[in-house]
Amino acid sequence: GNIEGRHLFEDPVEVVVCDGFVGNVILKTCESIAVAMFQWLKHELMRTTMRKAGAFLAKNAIGTIKDKTNYEEYGGSPLLGVNGICIIAHGASTPLAIKNALRVAAESIEQQVNPHIVEEIRRYNETTAPLH
Repeated sequence: GNIEGRHLFEDPVEVVVCDGFVGNVILKTCESIAVAMFQWLKHELMRTTMRKAGAFLAKNAIGTIKDKTNYEEYGGSPLLGVNGICIIAHGASTPLAIKNALRVAAESIEQQVNPHIVEEIRRYNETTAPLH
């Protein structure tokens, strides 16, 4: 179904389907917000000794959140609808991001993502085909 922008990161949203322009705007906006938020957080946490101590105690939690917003950790996203495996990586991908994009491609092959998609489309078409 449809979702509002404020629900992009809430459960149970797993996939958002949109045109390329809208998707790119969402992606670039989220990237810049993530970078800005971590810069603001670092600035505020370094202002006092007490905040620095708190930052030290929260270091693991902050690192986990940072990893969730780091494109290098994901490597890339699959381009669906092609007869093969295609992973779209960030234009500024580092060697780590490329390594993880290759990992995602290998996992897609191992898990037979494309054959599963083809089979589900075939089953859907069989169940929704008009009766003659």
